[in-house]
Amino acid sequence: CGALVFLMQLGFAMVESGCCRAKNVQNILLKNLSDVCIGIMCFWTLGFGLAYGGPYTDGGIKSNRFIGTTNFLGTGFGEKDANGQIEPSYTTLSFFFQSAFCAAATTIVSGGV
Repeated sequence: CGALVFLMQLGFAMVESGCCRAKNVQNILLKNLSDVCIGIMCFWTLGFGLAYGGPYTDGGIKSNRFIGTTNFLGTGFGEKDANGQIEPSYTTLSFFFQSAFCAAATTIVSGGV
């Protein structure tokens, strides 16, 4: 599902390219690419930890009832197995899915400008 949401970026790029003059298409595509790259890096740095970081109580509520205090800069994206190797966790999948929506929202806003 996250890949489908991420592919929406191509659709937004085509819509914006079709609504402008041919000389501006390169600028539009570069703007969309930079929106995705910068948006995902900012979401990885700060957004995912604030929105989805724990700690959670037994009832599934954040302990401070407001923002998360973990998972900043990708911490908690992997878990060590019995051999000491790091395996991806469910948090990694959640991050990809949510970052795809974050990037889509960024591109929608910048396309309206």
